[in-house]
Amino acid sequence: MAFNIVWSKTANETLYNLTEFLAESWNEKVIVRFVDKVYKSVEMLEDFPELGRIHDLQRGIRVLLIRPYTNLFYRIDGSNVVLIEFIDTRTDPESNN
Repeated sequence: MAFNIVWSKTANETLYNLTEFLAESWNEKVIVRFVDKVYKSVEMLEDFPELGRIHDLQRGIRVLLIRPYTNLFYRIDGSNVVLIEFIDTRTDPESNN
C-alpha cells in the first residue's frame, strides 16, 4: 500500500528557505540536483514510510537524512506521511541534536 504524502506549510516554507540559502553560494545546477534528491527521497516514503529513524518516539516523529547536512522531519498518520520540516544544520546548527 502506498502512503499519501502531505506537505505541511512549514515543510514547504523550510524547503523554499533552504533553496534560497543554497542559492547564495551554489549555482542553479547544484540546487536542481538538491531539489531532485529531496523529491526522490519523499517519493521513497510513499512505499517505505518507516525509512527514517525515530527522532521522538512519544510524538511519532521520524527524521530522514536527505544530504549530509539536510534532514527531513516527518510523522506517519494513518495512511499519510506528513512532512513537518526540512532542517539544514549549516543554517541551524542547534537542530543537529
